[in-house]
Amino acid sequence: MSTATEKRSRRGVWRAAAGLMVLVGSILAGAGEARAHASLIASVPAYGSTLTEAPKTVQLQFDNPIEPGLVKVRLKVASTEVELGKGVLVGDRTPRAAVEFTLPEHEPGEYYISWITYAFDGHVVSGTIPYTFDPNGVAQESAGESETTGTAVADPGSSNRIIDIVEIQLRFLNYLGLAAFFGGVVWMLVLRREGEGAGVLLDTARKAVAGGALAAAFFAIARGGTAVWRMLDGGFAIGEAVPQLLDGQIGGYILAGVLFAVAGSLGHRATGQTTLWVAATASSCAAMLTAGLGHAAGKTAPGIGAVLMGAHLTAAALWVGSVGLLAYVATESRFKSVETRWSELRSGLDQLGKILITAFVVLAVSGMRAAYVYADGVPGGTWGMTLGAKLVLVAGAGGIGLVHYLRGKRGAGLSGKTLAIEATLLVLTLTAAAVLSVSVPA
Repeated sequence: MSTATEKRSRRGVWRAAAGLMVLVGSILAGAGEARAHASLIASVPAYGSTLTEAPKTVQLQFDNPIEPGLVKVRLKVASTEVELGKGVLVGDRTPRAAVEFTLPEHEPGEYYISWITYAFDGHVVSGTIPYTFDPNGVAQESAGESETTGTAVADPGSSNRIIDIVEIQLRFLNYLGLAAFFGGVVWMLVLRREGEGAGVLLDTARKAVAGGALAAAFFAIARGGTAVWRMLDGGFAIGEAVPQLLDGQIGGYILAGVLFAVAGSLGHRATGQTTLWVAATASSCAAMLTAGLGHAAGKTAPGIGAVLMGAHLTAAALWVGSVGLLAYVATESRFKSVETRWSELRSGLDQLGKILITAFVVLAVSGMRAAYVYADGVPGGTWGMTLGAKLVLVAGAGGIGLVHYLRGKRGAGLSGKTLAIEATLLVLTLTAAAVLSVSVPA
């Protein structure tokens, strides 16, 4: 097969994979409701309650800390939906799970409080709390619907499917860039020899480090753009998004993008292992930062969650990137023309096998921890099906990887076709991971 034909074939494979990723992401994003980990679990007044005295304040209790400055409260007449006024925050903007707002004065009647918040994990959540003010009535805590059920119901505009789909694509491309970067770094570290076969892989690895980091940086910053989009779509003003440039979601993604870019610059120019390790550390920190801006920010001990999810992303990137680069190079005409190509890579393959086994263990441990903490068990529905698909894909890639490892231990050459299959399964795993990051278990 000619070089030109090989390139056209590779482009066709990548286009097909990209199209499949868009299709799968679109279907899964539209199939289930994406909800944040900051849901309202209680309120005073309670949902559906009857009060004999007009409430002067409303207290909202979330299941995870939120930024009070990004919570809006409005009092409206139930029959006409006329807004009587906005609630005024009591206290400072220190992140906490419970917030309080003063309410305007109102006469007896039926009212509802509409609320909206931008959670730390990047989702906009909103709902309503109906109640009745009747001085001559009998105080009643609830009209029959539980606080959790009533207050957690989101308004239709709280989750924009278009934004979810775009975010899935950006996350996938961000992960893919991270994988290319780490795959290149790993091969640059393990390649000791300068044989012709190894030289082809080393050249490709250097390009992957630079290109992967650039892609990871660009798409990380683009994810900051979706955070702005989500805020504006949820009813927040552009002025309320500006503070997020400094210490919120948007600024975090920009900082992650800068770290990815620095890591790529260091790795591409590296002449020694120390610089490569520094570049890898910078990229891991960026991965932890992006993890901390997602669901890992919404649970107990978010710092630990961000570290473990960052380690999860890094381990996945090591596996996907190193196998993907090897599969790509295995089809190179220059590589295939060298009879001793696999023997020249034997030492590097042996080291890579040990690295990938370690990465698999990290993936398993951090993945099980995440499923336990963030999923509250193993739920059904779209989220559960996506998680199941991810596990099946990982298991399939792991099985093929084990075969490759055993063949390498025997000193046998590898198959470009099975390497391509393993790489494809891993890329599809990244797609499932991107969907899981946006869709939250019900």
